[in-house]
Amino acid sequence: MKILKYISFLIISFLALPINAKGSDDSTQETNKRKSQYVFLEAMRKKTLGEYDSYQELLNYAYELDTTNTGIAHHLGYSLLISGGDSQYSIEKGIALMKKHFDSTPEDYYESFLYGNVCNKLRKTDEALRVWKTLANIFPQKQEI
Repeated sequence: MKILKYISFLIISFLALPINAKGSDDSTQETNKRKSQYVFLEAMRKKTLGEYDSYQELLNYAYELDTTNTGIAHHLGYSLLISGGDSQYSIEKGIALMKKHFDSTPEDYYESFLYGNVCNKLRKTDEALRVWKTLANIFPQKQEI
């Protein structure tokens, strides 16, 4: 319980730091990247507690702080696909964010596998084939590919 309070204190402390909207200063960018990680961890905690609205808000904020973090982009993209219903915007934005992570880190097996399945489900055949071929080349020992 003390650990959760300590983590919450750290997250709140980092959230209280000012954000430079332009992000032109290197130290500000590094600060935002660190804040983004803490916000992401808090988002994941909210998800495990079943607080999905808070999870979505924190995930969006974490990505706003650091749009270069493709891991956060992947989680945000998948969340948009799950929670966006049939909204074309949610589908396109979600796929684009997941693709961003796959293109930068195809060796991230589980996220790449999930992205391939999403492409299959949405009948994006060419992209799904690209994912499966890439994964088969990186992980030839994985029979499920």
